Amino acid sequence: MKPPPIRQRQVLLQTVPGRVDFLVRGERFASWRHQPGMHNGFSAFTLQDERSLTSPAPNGLAFWIGHPDVNGVNCSGMPGANGTIAALRTEARRGIYSVGILQECAWISPAGETLLRDLRRFRVAAGNCEGAVLDVTLRLIPPQGKTVVFGSNPHDILQLQLAHALVHPELGQVRNRHGDSSGDVHRKSSPWLAAAGVVQEETIGLAWLDHPQNPFYPTDWNFTSDGRLSPAPLLWAGMPGELRTPLTLRYRILAYMGYMETGWLEARYAEFLREPANENFGDPI
Repeated sequence: MKPPPIRQRQVLLQTVPGRVDFLVRGERFASWRHQPGMHNGFSAFTLQDERSLTSPAPNGLAFWIGHPDVNGVNCSGMPGANGTIAALRTEARRGIYSVGILQECAWISPAGETLLRDLRRFRVAAGNCEGAVLDVTLRLIPPQGKTVVFGSNPHDILQLQLAHALVHPELGQVRNRHGDSSGDVHRKSSPWLAAAGVVQEETIGLAWLDHPQNPFYPTDWNFTSDGRLSPAPLLWAGMPGELRTPLTLRYRILAYMGYMETGWLEARYAEFLREPANENFGDPI
């Protein structure tokens, strides 16, 4: 069967200098920043008519990878960090039903020492309820024969900055599988965390799904009143994490229109678990 013409495909990837845009159903869902000398990551997640699911953090990003204490070096990507995460290679991947980015990075100390390498894959596909799916696979690789120590910190490896409307007490709500909401989700374990709010008179939502193969599943979640959200696979129960062998983390982020009940989210979570893991970073999207 022939693939549909490009103009009819539900998902597209467009590259411009310093940025990659992911289009779902003809509208921008996500933008990836990869400017030289700057921390790489997603600068925005949006839905129908550019309704914002995220807001920029002080580093200008909305979803990024980093940590403020890697063997004592700040590789957070935030202002004042003394370590850097440098992209060694970046590849755009285009498929019929999904598109994505494959990237290899080195975490580097001020002295030029490579503290850690990572392989990251981001895959975007069309989702339910006029939404989109972002699959995230991250492999952390310590130097051979060395141990990487992640110090205790309020946030972990992956961080997302939610839009104000999704965390404002009168406009939105954050909740987990167990019925905890808003500030009560902080440091609580759950297979998923969801946020929904009213933007331009429409309800939009975002859910972050943890995979059972991740360490300490179901993860604790870190959530602060300013909308910063992150799972904590390396800081479970507040204990510093030590990495001696490669570790792969797998997550799914769902964006959707409307306020979804727990049953709908559980169905989407079951779909995520049924999909086979693809940890071969050389494979196409």
